Amino acid sequence: MHFSLTRIAFTIMLGFCCLLTRAQPLEYNQRVEDSILRALPTAKDDTNKVMSMLTLAAMYLQRFDSANVMRWSNDARALSEKLDYKLGILLAIGQKAFYHSVASNWPVAMQEINEGMRLSDGKDSSFIRFFYNLRVIIDNTRGNFKDAKHWAMMSLHDPNFEKEGVMGRWPTYMQLGIIYDNLEMIDSASYYAEKCREMMTMAKFRDLELNSWLVIGNVARKRKQYEVALSAYCHY
Repeated sequence: MHFSLTRIAFTIMLGFCCLLTRAQPLEYNQRVEDSILRALPTAKDDTNKVMSMLTLAAMYLQRFDSANVMRWSNDARALSEKLDYKLGILLAIGQKAFYHSVASNWPVAMQEINEGMRLSDGKDSSFIRFFYNLRVIIDNTRGNFKDAKHWAMMSLHDPNFEKEGVMGRWPTYMQLGIIYDNLEMIDSASYYAEKCREMMTMAKFRDLELNSWLVIGNVARKRKQYEVALSAYCHY
């Protein structure tokens, strides 16, 4: 069994949103959308307005509404630059980079990822790890597994990595499990997949542990432990 880029990318983005906003990821909500759209025309140009725009962009991301993702991300960035609001700029870049990665617009995604890395350098390392993880997704999808491993290791060896909570660390563990599975290094794949699954089980994030079960199933299948593999796949 293989991985869905869209599914992996969404789980990465959910972790990113939860980590950076210190809030639960927001699913698309018609009432929230309507409320924000009513308020924006008269809203003061401040950081709250930026975050409202980014909320719209994030909801449209989940619907693959390209026009509105770009519109609200670009508007959020423009206002953030006017306010010299670095968090808003990085979040806007991150949302666009995420969308283009999922849509396989890799040249555009790479430009945005590189810009995000440059602006993140020396600032909040949570951002730069997010951009590392997007590089992993792109390289893994294109079969560049060694390059994917390089970026995942850059995240793992970030000086602040171990200081992060569950939501800050699990994407890197999940990515490493997938990479080692693709590289046929099944012991390492098993180690990181189990590590990720345990973290998500303890945190009670059921949706975020699913890709771990796929790696666990793949490892068991390669070890010819077919009953274990089938049981793991049933969780996916």
